[in-house]
Parts: sequence; C-alpha cells; structure tokens
Amino acid sequence: MKIEDGSRGNVAQVDEELRLHVKSVTLTGQEDVSRSLGRSFLANAMDTAPSLTTLTGNTSNLMYLQNTATDKNLIIERVTFSNDVPSLVGATVLGVALKNMVLGSIGANDVHIPVNLNFGSGVAAEALCHTWDESGTAGLSGLTAGVNLGSIVLGVGPIVAFEHTGVTLGPGDNIVLRVVNGSAGSNENTVHVLFHYLPLP
Repeated sequence: MKIEDGSRGNVAQVDEELRLHVKSVTLTGQEDVSRSLGRSFLANAMDTAPSLTTLTGNTSNLMYLQNTATDKNLIIERVTFSNDVPSLVGATVLGVALKNMVLGSIGANDVHIPVNLNFGSGVAAEALCHTWDESGTAGLSGLTAGVNLGSIVLGVGPIVAFEHTGVTLGPGDNIVLRVVNGSAGSNENTVHVLFHYLPLP
C-alpha cells in the first residue's frame, strides 16, 4: 500500500506487515545542534602556541571551561588530549578532568573564545574559557578543590578521553582539563573540547 501526502505528490510505502518504509539520516547531538540551532562549539588550548610544553614531574592545568548560560546546559560531546611522547611503565603521562574547581584569581592564562562550528551562525558561546599561556610550569593558577572525573594514560597522538558520555555542565558548572607529566622529559600537549547547548529541562 502507498500513502500519498495529498499536496506535493510525495508517497510513503507500507508493506504487508504494516511497516513504513523510510529513509533516515543519523546525526550526533553535536551535528544536529550545529545544523538546526547554530550552538555547537570547539574550544582548544592553542591561544599561545599550537601545543603546550609540560615538564616532567609537573601537573599543568591546560583549560578551564565554565557554562555561563543561565537557561541552558552545556553538553560536552568529546574531549581529546594529544601528546608527543609515549607513556612507559613508571613514566606515564595522564590526561585528567576535574569537575567544578574553585576559580580564585586566575593566572598564567589566555582568555579563549570558543569557535562556532556552524560558520553561518552568529551565536557566541555562553562560556568562560581560560587556557594556559605557558608561563610558569604548573599551567593555569588560581584553581583549587574540584572533583576528579577520571584520568586517561596518554600515548603518542590524539586520545579521546570522553565521547557521548553525557557529561553536562549546568549553569555555573565548570570542567578543568590538565596533564600530569610523569615522563622523563618535556612533552608537547594539546586539548580540544567539542560542546553544544540544550535548553534546561
């Protein structure tokens, strides 16, 4: 059986088991929000340099990202770390995420403006984002406390730490991304965060 829409001549087919035949396109949340709402963004720690140098034995806060919207959740689609030195037994390099660190007097920072991934959208991210400016050795300063969301051992190249995990920053919430360098020398590191917004439920 075929069903016609009655105006434009579009036809839907229903088979003998009453199943409607359709064509569908699967989009990630990031792609859907970018296309339909223009509220999909990329934040990276590349304001000072293409990669940031972390030194052996140091814990370096690379990025602070806070949701400053009052009526939207900030949904993190993916967090990707990158490293240029392999982790060895007893000399590991960790990518770490922390929830809701206390922001005091921020230091060693650049103010980062996340990029809207829909180039035709004029919407700006409702976020406060700081990235390390490579001064000092410990990354962003002025951050204390926080809850550890988890860590991942970094090898050479990009490593996805979180993807489609439902990490959601409500109004005022923040996430801090850091590298703990337990290797025998200096490393080059980057971090990228894909995120979008959805209205509060």
